[in-house]
Amino acid sequence: MNDNYKLIQILLQSPLFQKLFDRWTQLPVANCYIAGGVVTQTVWNHLSSRSFDYGINDVDIIYYDKSLSTDQEVGYQDTFSEIYKDLAFQIDLQNEASVHTWYEQKFGYNIASYCTVDEAIQTWLPAFSVAIQRSKSSYVVKAPFGLSDMFSMIVRPNKIQINEKIYSKMVSRIKKDWPEVKIVSWS
Repeated sequence: MNDNYKLIQILLQSPLFQKLFDRWTQLPVANCYIAGGVVTQTVWNHLSSRSFDYGINDVDIIYYDKSLSTDQEVGYQDTFSEIYKDLAFQIDLQNEASVHTWYEQKFGYNIASYCTVDEAIQTWLPAFSVAIQRSKSSYVVKAPFGLSDMFSMIVRPNKIQINEKIYSKMVSRIKKDWPEVKIVSWS
C-alpha cells in the first residue's frame, strides 16, 4: 500500500474528513486543499489510538489566487464557514498569495510572496507539509517532503522560513498534546 493511499484511508475514517470531503463540490474555490495540522494530527490520532479530533484547533484550507482581493477572500471565508457551519472546528481559509502581507506582523520578519500553493507548503515543517484535494472520486495529495515523517511521528525543522524561536514554540505545543512524537532538535 503506498503512502498516499494509506493517508486517504485513514482520513476517510475520520467523521470530520468525511464531512469535509462530502461537501467538497459546494466550495466556491476550485483549486483548494485541506492542509497542515488537521491532516497530520488526524493521522497521529489514528496512530496513537486517540479520538480523530483530539488536539485539533481548526481546519486549514489553502488556495492560491494572485489577485489578492481581500473582499473576495472574506467572501470565500464566509461561504466556507456557512458550508461547514455544523463542524466543531473553525475553517481557516488562507490565500497563500497573500501570506507575505501579514507575516511580518505575526512573526516579526518579512518573507517573499509565494508563487504557488506548492511553494508555500514547502516552507512548513516536513510532517505538516501535506495538502489534500478531493477531485471527483479521487484525491490529490501534495507532500513535497513525502509522508514518512508524518507516519513516523517525527517533527523536524524546516529552516527555509521559520527561526528557532518559532520552531521551539511549535514543538512545545506538539509535545504537550502528542508526547510520543519524536522531536528533532533545531541544530
